[in-house]
Amino acid sequence: MRTIKFRGKRNGSWIYGHFQEVKGRAFISINGINHEVEADSVGQFTGIYDYQGNEVYEGDLVKLPASDFNAEIIGPIIYHETQFVLKSRWSKSKWSLDYVFREVFPNTPTATIIGNITDNPSLL
Repeated sequence: MRTIKFRGKRNGSWIYGHFQEVKGRAFISINGINHEVEADSVGQFTGIYDYQGNEVYEGDLVKLPASDFNAEIIGPIIYHETQFVLKSRWSKSKWSLDYVFREVFPNTPTATIIGNITDNPSLL
């Protein structure tokens, strides 16, 4: 079963747990204690791990190097229709995370998390 959890930024640090929105304010709950976080920093765990075992979250920025069949791809992880995808910053292309992290580059250091949209907006 997939773990459902979220992260959000509070006072410069990431907090991980359950998400709640109350009267337009965002909270991450840890062991029943609510911590208010920056609403635009909240992202859900995708259920996928990168090649180093790091959790991949909505809002992470990922880089795929150029290969024989595509140019370098850099973009954020977003939720689109029914799945999390890597959205290319240069085109309207969207790449399945199963494709990015499992099928084409399983357990290899090619698909790399290079930051996130909250901490690294200049990479977009």
